[in-house]
Amino acid sequence: MVVGNSAHTSLTAGQPVQAAGEISLYNGKVKFVDNASGHFQPVGDSIESITSNAFKNIGIDTSNKFIFKEWVPDSSLKFNGSWKPVNR
Repeated sequence: MVVGNSAHTSLTAGQPVQAAGEISLYNGKVKFVDNASGHFQPVGDSIESITSNAFKNIGIDTSNKFIFKEWVPDSSLKFNGSWKPVNR
């Protein structure tokens, strides 16, 4: 697992990834993790379990902290869209 404040392509030197997204921490505790990634744009039912297992393998519990998001195009925004939470 690679965690950083940068695009995943630079974090992994262009190597393939299993999942990508964002994590929010507060006082050292996980507030949420999601699949919002500008380059990889991960989707599918396995994303949550891949993410949960990756964090579990390094001793971080993200149970009930995953927020599934989808990219919603919007040409009025700077990046032509934004990630929005999806009820699943």
